[in-house]
Amino acid sequence: MHQANTQPTVSVIIPTYNRADFLATSIGSVLNQTFKNLELIVVDDGSTDNTKEIVERISARDSRIKYIWQENSGDYVRPINKGLKYAHGRFIAFLDSDDEWLPTKLEKQVLLLESADDKVGLVGCYVSMVNRQTGQSYVRKPCNIIGGGCNTSDAIDTHDSFIGNSMFLIKREVFDVVGNYDENLEFLADRNFLLAALQKFNLLVVPEILLKYSIHGDNASLIESRSQLEKQIREFQYILNQRKELFGVYPVTRSLQFTAIASLYVRSNNMRQARRFLIKAIQSQPANFKHYGRFLATFLGKKFYRDIGQAVRNLSRSMESKNK
Repeated sequence: MHQANTQPTVSVIIPTYNRADFLATSIGSVLNQTFKNLELIVVDDGSTDNTKEIVERISARDSRIKYIWQENSGDYVRPINKGLKYAHGRFIAFLDSDDEWLPTKLEKQVLLLESADDKVGLVGCYVSMVNRQTGQSYVRKPCNIIGGGCNTSDAIDTHDSFIGNSMFLIKREVFDVVGNYDENLEFLADRNFLLAALQKFNLLVVPEILLKYSIHGDNASLIESRSQLEKQIREFQYILNQRKELFGVYPVTRSLQFTAIASLYVRSNNMRQARRFLIKAIQSQPANFKHYGRFLATFLGKKFYRDIGQAVRNLSRSMESKNK
């Protein structure tokens, strides 16, 4: 049986809700890390499946696990913040309960973070995006810098290439400076936190695949209900307002927010509003010809707009795969 250290170097937080089919694999990928000085905090957001039994069975063999149950909050953010209250480590890492770390993930990130200067607050990694239904996969490379370096400007302007929380190791002081995750947000809390952190801290990237990100029925399908689309639009606009200073300095990043809002309007069949925000994207980044293509595609319908977008994404993935 593995005994917990009184003062762990890394606190790992897994928020979960009715993910019993995936959870044992995710927990196992934490406990099997080559870096051992960690605690694992599983925050169960009121699951109705056998999540509790799975965690208790595994924790009986490894005392580094702490299980916390709470009434269902209905979102992803509150369980994360609940886990942060119980975290004792100098470094914080999150793992979604359907994702999986490779064994050396923490070891390599801790080494890089401990050897970096004080301005560095986060370390990322490359990500293997795995479709559980088809078995297909492709690689996401944050900042797409082969050498692994990633200055603040690169990170902010390419923040869309960062896949959620599971890829990062974060110094505790980052939370002390920028605060916890904003509970006003549901879909975009991780994006908002990353942008806030990058305003204050630098980021490095381990240039290796250290995370397997699962694409499956729960997270692969597009949310098409009007109320959910409108909620996402409101969240993007909320971030635009919250990060006004940053977007004034980084027009590329500002244009990314506008194109994201435009795509949501396309999905809700509001082409007039979509064009309005694409014009804003063009004004922010006039040299990006993709914006003009998106603008023209809105006159040809939602399906054509999506097909063009998918073709561009496939081309980008193909180019990234060649650089593996």
